[in-house]
Amino acid sequence: MMRKFFIYCESDGFKSAVVFLRKTLCRFIFRKSKTYFYAVQKVSMEYKPIEGYEIRELPLEEVESLHFPRLKVCNYKKWFAEGGKVYVGFYNGVPVSYTWTHFGKYHFSGLGDFLMGNSECWIGPTFVHRRYRGLGLNRAQLLYQIANEHLSICYGSANESNISSIKSIERIGFKKIGSVSVLEILGKKKVYIDGLDVNRIRQI
Repeated sequence: MMRKFFIYCESDGFKSAVVFLRKTLCRFIFRKSKTYFYAVQKVSMEYKPIEGYEIRELPLEEVESLHFPRLKVCNYKKWFAEGGKVYVGFYNGVPVSYTWTHFGKYHFSGLGDFLMGNSECWIGPTFVHRRYRGLGLNRAQLLYQIANEHLSICYGSANESNISSIKSIERIGFKKIGSVSVLEILGKKKVYIDGLDVNRIRQI
């Protein structure tokens, strides 16, 4: 956990790292969260290259050899084994961002699996290093990713407190389709699903 804390300090900033640590420690006593679910069939914007910024889909072997600690705190080996794909963004040759594509299902900690059909995918999680935020990189990598998947529907999510992510995905055409709230007190969990097809959710 402390390794993740220091990685988050470098990539997201001290404040975000403290929030991560506090949530991790407090979840054993009390945890409350609300996640909005989104879907898009046709994005409202086209991908436009950004000077100095290159996006590439990387196989597991290249990810293993890449110096990008923030990417490697993800469950990347498990996601690759399940058929997931990762797009990594390089700014002047330095890896600074990533976004994942998942097929069939996407797992939410504390909730379970969101199930998808053959012509659907899950977009995320996404990340941009704090030093490169505000340049439009997250929007660019999402548009590039969606254009390369060639699927009928892409799903994604954002925590209600992550205003920047919500604005980013709504701006390119994602529409809110529902939400999931989780309340956990001393190990007892309650899940509230609003607006989503319950058959999509396989609780664990």
